[in-house]
Amino acid sequence: MSHPQKSQSSAGPHSSGNFTIPGGHSDYPPVTQQHLPSSLQFSPYGNDWPAVPGTQMTSQMNQQYYQSPMTNAGYPVDTMPTQAAVSAGPPQNLQRCTWEGGWCGIYLDDLTPSGIQRHLKDHHFNTKDRPWSNRNRGKCLWSPDCRSDLMNYESLGKHIAQVHLKSTLEICDICGGHFARSDALLRHRRENCG
Repeated sequence: MSHPQKSQSSAGPHSSGNFTIPGGHSDYPPVTQQHLPSSLQFSPYGNDWPAVPGTQMTSQMNQQYYQSPMTNAGYPVDTMPTQAAVSAGPPQNLQRCTWEGGWCGIYLDDLTPSGIQRHLKDHHFNTKDRPWSNRNRGKCLWSPDCRSDLMNYESLGKHIAQVHLKSTLEICDICGGHFARSDALLRHRRENCG
């Protein structure tokens, strides 16, 4: 699946208030902060800082937004969602990438281990300086507090999903116990709640 990418004109990202999809498509009209419901207000300090609920941006701040033609929801340009995210709902259901301090500014719509791995490959690896190979080893940079040892790159997505995002968390519907994986939950049910 191809994802539209943010593009900036030579005039700079905040000069015209418009967003252009590569290839010159204009099917996605830009919106400004005043067009967004209060639940979608973003910080005037850029997308690195969450907005204080109920605050509004002034027109002088000239933040750019992408408006989804499918849901009519607005998104900051540098966190434009994939098609799956647009279909899934508003941005508050997404998880912001925090790899190396979150410089990429992307909200993840697929929190499965493979979805996280795909994001890392597409946006943080596969460069001349940092080529991706499943057997290369590296440290998790999702959080500065992560104490994990070196691991194979192929394990990073699973590690982030389980340890940092808890997106693989399974809950026993009988006792309410929490388990990192579905196989651990099945074993628990068989041995304790069966």
